[in-house]
Amino acid sequence: MSSTIFLTGASGLIGQAVRDMLQTRGFSVIGCDLRAAHEAEKYDFRDARNVQKNINQCDGVIHLGALSRVIWGEQYPALCRSINIDGARAVLSATVGSARKPWLIFASSREVYGTPPALPCSPDTLPNPENTYAKSKLAGETMALDLRRHGNRVAVVRFSNVFGTTTDYHDRVVPAFAKAAANNGILKIRGADNVFDFTTLDDVVAAVSKTMDALIAGIGDLPPIDIVSGRATSLRDLAEMALAKGGGRIIIVPPQGFYPKNFQGDPRPAEKLLGWRPQQVLEEVVGRLVDDFHRIGEKNAHTKSHTWVSALL
Repeated sequence: MSSTIFLTGASGLIGQAVRDMLQTRGFSVIGCDLRAAHEAEKYDFRDARNVQKNINQCDGVIHLGALSRVIWGEQYPALCRSINIDGARAVLSATVGSARKPWLIFASSREVYGTPPALPCSPDTLPNPENTYAKSKLAGETMALDLRRHGNRVAVVRFSNVFGTTTDYHDRVVPAFAKAAANNGILKIRGADNVFDFTTLDDVVAAVSKTMDALIAGIGDLPPIDIVSGRATSLRDLAEMALAKGGGRIIIVPPQGFYPKNFQGDPRPAEKLLGWRPQQVLEEVVGRLVDDFHRIGEKNAHTKSHTWVSALL
């Protein structure tokens, strides 16, 4: 009999890929996402009754759902806290309330570190969130780890600038650069010399799979784990990678103050704890993304819209 996994954010960038991985591995999936194509899965995970009903059927919970953009948190702070804290609380309470004692993977973000005092950052670096989104994710981490006192196995994974498909939000930095380069457009850089740790979708899904394996094996006391490439890449260099496969021109504009200025993680703790290491080469994946945008054309580039956020206001 296959195990069943409850997956929030199942229609998101990471969620769709995680769902494919789970089903390929033989797991059944019960999804939850306001953007879901199937009505049975199209609901808000702040809906405690629906969440409890579904988690009661599951052996594991992967909580990816969130108001996941820093800029949205600054534009809609009350909504950000409601979804990322109150919503997480509903999912976590249902996890505790299930007689099956499901394990839990809680998806967090490198944003909780803010701008680290030194690079590369490690999981031992004290969190210093600089924006509403980061504060909400850190609050969620604290609640998730508290489930351990109820006997649930829990892992917190911190993602960093995940990218990989043309169906991502069009204004996130990697798809924005790739789409512009594919269409001979303008690559707008906010903070050209700021460095970040860009992580490919395939590597992230592999890390979620490894984390799940650890929890299923009975490991329940993992520390928060950074899922990172370990490579610091400036926004200028990222734009040049896209231009190497396409065309267009770069313009430099001032950075927005609510974003951390620099981040680079250390993948070695994840390798030690999970046996996971990043496999993808940044230049190659950025190049493929430019090619993908070029192939489908600007008019047919079905990047995600923000309408679901507006509908919650």
